Amino acid sequence: MLGVTRLAPSPTGALHLGNARTFLVNWLLARQNGWKVILRIEDLDGPRVKRGADRQLIRKIFLAEGLVLAGIGAFFGILLAVALYFLQVNYKLVPLQGDSFLIDYYPVKLVWQDFLLVTVTVFAIGLLASWFPAYRASREPFELRN
Repeated sequence: MLGVTRLAPSPTGALHLGNARTFLVNWLLARQNGWKVILRIEDLDGPRVKRGADRQLIRKIFLAEGLVLAGIGAFFGILLAVALYFLQVNYKLVPLQGDSFLIDYYPVKLVWQDFLLVTVTVFAIGLLASWFPAYRASREPFELRN
């Protein structure tokens, strides 16, 4: 049986962090189980909400998706760095060659400023990498199917 997850719009019409988190969880669940993810753009909230999505909402969705993917990459990259740190400290994976060294392995140290710099850099690159596709998608003509 093919499952379906969806991302419904916010009642206010503006994309927010809760929408991005819900989309991430639904996307991961769908990817793991081979399901589909449906992105519902219009809001059936009554007369105060217009039908369809405006260009700004489409741009926000694309940007949010890019930043979510950047966050996932940053998280797993930092997790890998910490794992390699503990492996090097405990099992000395990278030995130093030669007899003139006081230690036998390459020393490593965790510095929180490095993690902050890497995280900021990853999100900056993610923002730049998703900005152009988001801008192009918001400029493309679109039509909702009935």
